[in-house]
Amino acid sequence: MKNTMTEEQAQILREKLQGHHVEALFLMALVIGLRRDELRLLTWQEINLETGEICVLNQKTKRSRPRIHVPETIVDVLKQHALRQEGESRYPDTEGQRARLVFPDSRGRALSIQSFLHEWNAVCKQAELSRLRFHDLRVLVWHRVHAEEH
Repeated sequence: MKNTMTEEQAQILREKLQGHHVEALFLMALVIGLRRDELRLLTWQEINLETGEICVLNQKTKRSRPRIHVPETIVDVLKQHALRQEGESRYPDTEGQRARLVFPDSRGRALSIQSFLHEWNAVCKQAELSRLRFHDLRVLVWHRVHAEEH
């Protein structure tokens, strides 16, 4: 693999994401390993902030994945994100999606892939990391999970 993300790079990324408007979005990928489209289409109905669990619709198979436990630090970031989102009354409630999507675009719709990748590349540049592919987050999480199993 060309640019496999290292744990050191992941830590740099986490530090740069603190307080950033896309902090919750990319921490969900960095810690839990959600796919790009799972994040783009994630709804608040899939997240239980009280129990710290999510049940995401797998966008590849169109079936729900098993419940995933979300670490308390990520739950806290999601709660802050929800409060910010509620306070952003400048966005219209497009077809009711604004209330449902966790990471809507400026019009309340699902982020386009282009916008998502633009945000990703901007964060990587700000963190002074070489151009990493977003998919590298999943690979890092996969390696992390398998290392814990052995």
